[in-house]
Amino acid sequence: MKKQKIIIADNNKYFREGLKRILLNIGNVKIIGEVENGLQLLELLENEKADIVFLDVAMTGMGGFEATLIGHRKFPNIRFIAFSSLENQRYINKMITAGVSGYLAKSNDNYDLLHEIVNSKEERFYLSPGLQTVNLRFDNHSLVN
Repeated sequence: MKKQKIIIADNNKYFREGLKRILLNIGNVKIIGEVENGLQLLELLENEKADIVFLDVAMTGMGGFEATLIGHRKFPNIRFIAFSSLENQRYINKMITAGVSGYLAKSNDNYDLLHEIVNSKEERFYLSPGLQTVNLRFDNHSLVN
């Protein structure tokens, strides 16, 4: 099975390092980049072909919403997965509008979900178990959980 090429975008270096360790433990991944904000992410995507981008919603400079909006338009084959401590409906729906394929809460144990994201080619929307009660809006989005 082909290794999934992954980029992690988060302004917290400790979170990036922790997520990287979890993903490498899951296996079937190659971390091709780590960046601190959305602008750095878009610059990296111009030079590196990623399969999955894990990104924070609230980063300094260009945040996750704008980076996903631009990145999803320019690179429609990349799966953008939001990872955030912002766990309310407004942020989740805003990221869905931008084009994410999932929204994971930083406060949850997402190991099984991360394993599924990395190892599945199925097009669906991934949502942390603790966020299941959120009223999601998929206006122009074909993915459902």
